[in-house]
Amino acid sequence: MKPFTVALSVILVIAATFEIAVAQFNQCTGSDSCIVINQCAQFGPHFNDPSKWSNSLRTEFRSRVCKREKTNKGNIYKVCCQKPAAQNDNRKRGLDLLDLESCGAYSVDKIAFGKEAKLFQYPWMAQLKPKVGNFVCGGTLINERYVLTAAHCFKNNNVAIVRLGEFDLSTEIDCDKHGECAPAPQDIPIERAILHSSYSARRKVNDIALIRLAEKASYNDNVLPICLPASSAMSTKQTVYFVAGWGRTEAALYSEKLLYTMLSILPNDECSQQLLKVDPYIKLSDNQMCAIGTNLTDNCTGDSGGPLKAVSINGRFVQYGVVSVGLRTCGRQSAPGVYTRVENYMDWILENLEE
Repeated sequence: MKPFTVALSVILVIAATFEIAVAQFNQCTGSDSCIVINQCAQFGPHFNDPSKWSNSLRTEFRSRVCKREKTNKGNIYKVCCQKPAAQNDNRKRGLDLLDLESCGAYSVDKIAFGKEAKLFQYPWMAQLKPKVGNFVCGGTLINERYVLTAAHCFKNNNVAIVRLGEFDLSTEIDCDKHGECAPAPQDIPIERAILHSSYSARRKVNDIALIRLAEKASYNDNVLPICLPASSAMSTKQTVYFVAGWGRTEAALYSEKLLYTMLSILPNDECSQQLLKVDPYIKLSDNQMCAIGTNLTDNCTGDSGGPLKAVSINGRFVQYGVVSVGLRTCGRQSAPGVYTRVENYMDWILENLEE
């Protein structure tokens, strides 16, 4: 990443907001180093425009700013953050970090085709949580260190923890009707969030993000990765897709238990026509896809950032979409759901995976 120089007008905004003085610069501790701000994913995608930062991110900047360097082009601010991994080490990256042999386990006898999912049915489901309070978004585990989600889940920059292995929010330990119990859920801190650099909340495009966990997830019967469309074997001929979650979207309350709904893919041109009835300003791109159900819950079940998935030709669950910004029609009017098309972002995903 090339270092960037903050424009003078932006410098004035930052200085006026934080009244930065040398005495206020922070000493970096632990694994953090003092690096140029645009090398710290936490402050993306608007590294050089603090006017678009949330109040919590401005507070975070004040607690992390460690240096201001003057150049002939202006000032460069640095923050305490983990250094991006060097590209010349021997760590695995990209496709080598996806387990294409055992991801997305699918068992016919576990699919009830009901509204309520079964324990162990979707072990890749993740919840994104702040330090205090209920979860705010969903996501999917794709390997031991990474969760795939939506960029808009970080609009308030308060996501701090990923919970894996959850099923019923009302119980500490989840058990099925046969008395088989799952291990306790895993709450893992977020090391960093990687938002797509071209994400636009206004235009609702490139709504995709990766979370690197601070430590590896421990795989068990209720914590396993989903497959991604990384090869031809991960394509599908299915007409039935699934969206699952606890219903935590921008337009819906959540369920105590994990739910799922069956959906059908809707071509983008047909989808646009239907969406215009409820949102005259939305415009779809080839990087998005649509799916619709048969009742008023079709766009209520999936959590923002959660997966749209189907069974691939090699018999595994593959994630083809990420639940994007939802329409406010839940429970009132049936409308297609809009999803980020994962296949079109595989290069971006693989570029950002590292051991």
